[in-house]
Amino acid sequence: DAGGQEVPPVGASLGLGCGVLWGTPGYQATIGPKGSMNWQRIEQASPVSNALHLLSRFPIVERLSHTNDTYQLNGHPMRIERGILDVRIQVNTEYSFRALVVHLKSKRTTEIGDQAVMRREESLLLRRHVEDILKRDPNENFIVLGDFNDTPYSEPVRNVIGTDNRRLFVLRPRDSKGYDTTHFWKAHREFSRIDYLMISPGMSNEFVTGTEQIAAPPHWLNGSDHRAVSATFYTYDVGTNRPTRPQAQ
Repeated sequence: DAGGQEVPPVGASLGLGCGVLWGTPGYQATIGPKGSMNWQRIEQASPVSNALHLLSRFPIVERLSHTNDTYQLNGHPMRIERGILDVRIQVNTEYSFRALVVHLKSKRTTEIGDQAVMRREESLLLRRHVEDILKRDPNENFIVLGDFNDTPYSEPVRNVIGTDNRRLFVLRPRDSKGYDTTHFWKAHREFSRIDYLMISPGMSNEFVTGTEQIAAPPHWLNGSDHRAVSATFYTYDVGTNRPTRPQAQ
């Protein structure tokens, strides 16, 4: 219930899901009794069909996405391939947050340039966007989520996290068996953790401790090589001086 004290898990009953999909732009989804969903899509001018998408049960009230940020690659400007999807979601009259969705360069080789360099440069563009938000409002509620295509201690992931008082909080979910991997690379027979939920210092106050998790349904590989990651947040600003937090329902 949007008027309650808690945001249900991201990507589950909240109805906030993100990813790279293939489909028709301008899509308006209706899902069962929840009614119409809000749909946001970044469609690049470059010929990529695997654009970023975000689906939310709550209204999207601002669209702030970046599609033309560039970096230098071998002396030439290179645009972040899938952009940075950035929207503000209004959960109720008292609480809203921004969702920044990304899909950084994969580890597949490309003739354009070094895939590791491209992923690093895209991570720096994302961090610059995060810095701009925090400079305007250090208490802004926002979550950075998506497929970073790199492991927790890699340079791109550390770039996005940042340092000091502008450091993002990285949630560390596990599945029911205690494993923390989110992706299976079939060609290499390799499990790894490359999908992340990172929250701003302001939104970290609303995170319900212990609710982060990785979905592990039977036969999940039949649907995707990634596993869904979720977490739960309260739907109001929880001050740092609040003596106790209400119990999650």
